[in-house]
Amino acid sequence: MSNLLSYPLVEDNDDILFTTENGSIYSVYFTDGSNYLPDASFSTFVLMFGFERKHRVRSRSGFDPRILPTVVKVLYLAFQKQPDLIVVYVCSQANGLQQVRNTLFEKLYQQFKAGYRKLDYNDGESFFSSAIFREANPYAEELEERIQTFIRDK
Repeated sequence: MSNLLSYPLVEDNDDILFTTENGSIYSVYFTDGSNYLPDASFSTFVLMFGFERKHRVRSRSGFDPRILPTVVKVLYLAFQKQPDLIVVYVCSQANGLQQVRNTLFEKLYQQFKAGYRKLDYNDGESFFSSAIFREANPYAEELEERIQTFIRDK
C-alpha cells in the first residue's frame, strides 16, 4: 500500500483523524467489542471499528480517492500493533443507508484483503456486519464457529 495515497494521520484521544485536501475532517475509531462474544477465548481481541466525517467541506468533485486508502492504512496500523486483533464493523442503520455502508466496507476490504479474512453476517435487509482478522489469527477457527452458531441461533 502506498502512503502517497493516504492522508497524514493525527491521534486525538481514542480517535485517529485526517483532513482531506478540501478541509473535510474524518475520524477513524475503535471501541471495545469484547461484550459481543464475552465467553469466547478471543473476546479481549475484539474491537469495534468505525469512521465518520466530523466536518464537511463541499467540493466540486464530491469523490476523494484518498479517503479509503487512509482508512485502510489505519486498519493496517491497528493490526501491526495487535496481530491477533479481530475488527468488527456493524453498519449503522441511520438514514436507511446500511446497505450502502456495507458496500463501502466491502470496497475497503478489497483494498485490504491480502493476508486477511472477512466473515459477514447480514439479514439481507437491515442488518449488516463483518469481522476482519489476519489469516494467521490463532482464533480464526473458533471465531468462524462462533459466528456460524450466532447466525444459526438467530
